[in-house]
Amino acid sequence: MRTGLTKKEKVTELYTDESIDYISIVTHNAKLKRSLLDMAASHPKLCRVIEDFGNGGYEFEVSKDILTFRTMKPIDEAERQRRSSYAKQNPHLPNLEYK
Repeated sequence: MRTGLTKKEKVTELYTDESIDYISIVTHNAKLKRSLLDMAASHPKLCRVIEDFGNGGYEFEVSKDILTFRTMKPIDEAERQRRSSYAKQNPHLPNLEYK
């Protein structure tokens, strides 16, 4: 979709503070938009579309109860290759941390 925005202008921003029970998410990221649009359709009390900017960007209001942030320690190239190989050999397994 041509939006007239540069890649640098296509941002994802999260706004919240401790006094409210939701997070406001403004995004142009296609994968995140699809995920949030699906969530808004299936669980409107937990996630809702606030605004469609018309340039590919959306603003969502998401309950803090359903949103998590995960940090991961960096892995070296050999470990990444090992995990990739394991995942390709076992496509039926869920995406987990492999030891």
